[in-house]
Amino acid sequence: MDGCVRHGLEAIGLWREHVADHGLEATAALVRSAGQRVSSLCRGGFFNEPDRREQNRRAIDEAAVLEAPASSWCLAGCPPDPATSPAPYAAERGVRLAIEAPHPMYCADRSVVSTLAQALDLAPPEVGVVVDRFHL
Repeated sequence: MDGCVRHGLEAIGLWREHVADHGLEATAALVRSAGQRVSSLCRGGFFNEPDRREQNRRAIDEAAVLEAPASSWCLAGCPPDPATSPAPYAAERGVRLAIEAPHPMYCADRSVVSTLAQALDLAPPEVGVVVDRFHL
């Protein structure tokens, strides 16, 4: 956080596992006390996991606590059909889901979406796209 402030960055994208290591509430307090904001929380969307509904809701809830406007999702497995989409749950909490297209070398274990064009084609109007310069 000190590095972000020192270099004039106004927002930080956080990873859930690092937030968990530091503590959700402690991380939220640290971000606010530094005058920063969270740009996105990475990541959810693992639709191939048996407890995916609970995991994805937890990711959305964490993003809401951090006041992140977006929760970055890598679409591993098949995306849900509209009837089971987590987007309405996210919208109720002030979070917008955003599809992330990892570099194609990650498609075997992280995401079925591996290009920005695929993410843009796949995203319905209520879902955004996160552009990660590492993956592009």
